Amino acid sequence: MAKLSIEPGAVIDGFTIAERVHSGGMATLWSVTRPDILAPLLMKIPRVSEGEDPAAIVSFEMEQMIMPSGLCGYGTDSGQNAL
Repeated sequence: MAKLSIEPGAVIDGFTIAERVHSGGMATLWSVTRPDILAPLLMKIPRVSEGEDPAAIVSFEMEQMIMPSGLCGYGTDSGQNAL
């Protein structure tokens, strides 16, 4: 699996990536914006490249299941997993 490079200015499903807020062992948190949402937004993108711990995606899916449905979207049209 090729590693997807996410950089500030990239657009994922209408969300514009701003700055990287935190990079951990299982995911990276990005500040994002969307024209129709004025509140501050944060996008969590798990590490899913070859060689990464598969537990990261399982943990990510568990987080998605326990979050209230109105607060989270899962996945993207581009195929990149994101919360």
